[in-house]
Amino acid sequence: MNSLLTKVRSLSAGVVAVVVGLFTPATMPAQTPTPTFQDTFVGGNFDPSLWTVATGPAAGGGVYLAQNVDSSEGHLRLKLSQRREGAVLISEGSEIMSKGLYGYGTYTYVMRMSSTAASHKLSGKSVSGSVSAGWNYLPGSETEIDFEFRADKPNGVQVGCFTNRDPSRQETRIHISSMSRNSNLEQSFHTYTFIWTPKSIVWYVDGKKSWQTNSNVPTKPAQIRINHWGIDNPKFGGSATVNVDRYMYVKSVSFAPLAGK
Repeated sequence: MNSLLTKVRSLSAGVVAVVVGLFTPATMPAQTPTPTFQDTFVGGNFDPSLWTVATGPAAGGGVYLAQNVDSSEGHLRLKLSQRREGAVLISEGSEIMSKGLYGYGTYTYVMRMSSTAASHKLSGKSVSGSVSAGWNYLPGSETEIDFEFRADKPNGVQVGCFTNRDPSRQETRIHISSMSRNSNLEQSFHTYTFIWTPKSIVWYVDGKKSWQTNSNVPTKPAQIRINHWGIDNPKFGGSATVNVDRYMYVKSVSFAPLAGK
């Protein structure tokens, strides 16, 4: 059954416009193009010719640490921890970002979202104060297309896109759809795909269409990113949980350009 979703997301950096999305379940096209960018993280290592490890300020007010990017039984592992020093919350997350910029085409991430499992072979649980994501991005959200797993809403994944005609400002429009039927995203690997064209973006989880937008579609190529970051916001990601390590796992990431682009 189709359901009309209208949501607004408040960001500390600025204003986000109201948009409307239509939830129309479907499956991915039977044929997919050949990737021109791909990393299967053999041995749990990333290809240094493709990726940069982020350091410095992180989303949610924390930091990214290089040492939080490592491997676990052949898969890339991104760690997140939170602690308090006096009244100060310290969130230490992790992120890798592509060295190149990529535009219209098919993006596929095979990921296990944030949980307490220190190995991808172990069971774990989602912990409040966590966000794990596969996305693409240009600074200032000039282009941004997201899959975000929020610990405050662990029974689904949030998808959305930003555009910003003036990246020096935070007046940004956004589309968001929250999918309550995606369960166990923190317990096992799932395949997250979006197909970006000049006229639309369509998001899929495990081959099933989750959402589509035909408006506010970004136009500029952007970095491919994967990150795991901490937050202390009961309305987005959840209140912080200190002294509990969390882990996100990645099997592969690929990009195949749109034909003729």
